[in-house]
Amino acid sequence: KSMYLQTQRIIVRPLSQNDLQEYHKLFSNPENLTFELIEPHSQQQSETELTSWLERNLELDSAFGTTEFGIELISTGQLIGVISGLYIDTNSAIVEMGIIVDHIHSNNGYSHEALQAYVNFAFSQTDTHKILARTDSRNIPCIRLLEKIGMSREGLLRKNVKMPDGQYYDEAIYGILREDF
Repeated sequence: KSMYLQTQRIIVRPLSQNDLQEYHKLFSNPENLTFELIEPHSQQQSETELTSWLERNLELDSAFGTTEFGIELISTGQLIGVISGLYIDTNSAIVEMGIIVDHIHSNNGYSHEALQAYVNFAFSQTDTHKILARTDSRNIPCIRLLEKIGMSREGLLRKNVKMPDGQYYDEAIYGILREDF
């Protein structure tokens, strides 16, 4: 049972080995990773990471909330980003989600469409109780996006993440409950 979501302009779908070129383009570009905890990937790192996700998906039968999905433009078939969901507490049915969209495609509403579709699916098709998202508190576009899809700020973890520049930064925590949805 694999998640496949379609909106007017995008498809959120399982990743495949065929995505490697675009996946690497996404994770090797520093502009896409400004507020991420990772450095730009080498080709080998991208291959290893994508293979790891694909193996994890197979092991878990592509169950929702345990994997990374591709965000594909319907108009071109191009992979423009990824959205991930990891059960951080399976007993409580709490999922932490994250998203990265190529900076070339930012400010076009694709991230909003993908996250909204993901949240809709989580609360309508699974037993998810809560969805969390964490972001660097300086990442104002992401914070606005999380609030736009109905998430509320639940806290601030001071100097909680050490970024590739060696500095520690505050991390904002956002959440949405099934009953809020």
